Amino acid sequence: MCDKKEAISSKYQDIYCNKNCQEQILAEYNALRAEIIHRMSIRHQIVSFSVILLGAILAFKTLNGTTLLLYPILVLFLACGWAHNDCRVGEIGNYIKNNIEDKLCFLGWESFLYNTKNGEIASKYGFRATMLSAGGIFIGVQLISMVMAYIIDRQIFVRIDSIVVLDIVSIIITILVIQFRFRIYLKA
Repeated sequence: MCDKKEAISSKYQDIYCNKNCQEQILAEYNALRAEIIHRMSIRHQIVSFSVILLGAILAFKTLNGTTLLLYPILVLFLACGWAHNDCRVGEIGNYIKNNIEDKLCFLGWESFLYNTKNGEIASKYGFRATMLSAGGIFIGVQLISMVMAYIIDRQIFVRIDSIVVLDIVSIIITILVIQFRFRIYLKA
């Protein structure tokens, strides 16, 4: 009789432990999904800020070409911040797929995204729209600021050639940052 009570007690303890563990895993999942949403929001804010800042610079009445030539350098750092948050979103998604979804069989979104990424859709399009849109905006505003600097002061490229070189290097590095992030995405 005592053995049976211990077995029943052990069974209920396992059920309680499993339920408690599932609650903890689900709480971790919810916290990680909230962090993904927050980081995605930060990514969108960074992209929006890069466009708004260019608009604000162009709106000033005392606009000069030098100010516009400094802008592509700033955008490089904004692109790095965007890529950092994008990497973290991917890492959190991988963690959820590999460490949480196996334990909670009713979850499967990250696995679905992974399978979709490596399946028909990825081979059909060959790019990720998020990177294309953000990269296009970052590179686009960098180029627009350089063109506007030239329109405002046609001699600026001659007078401030070191900043122009920095701008070109910034644009190239921005392209490399987006491309590097895309390669990491494809390997994940």
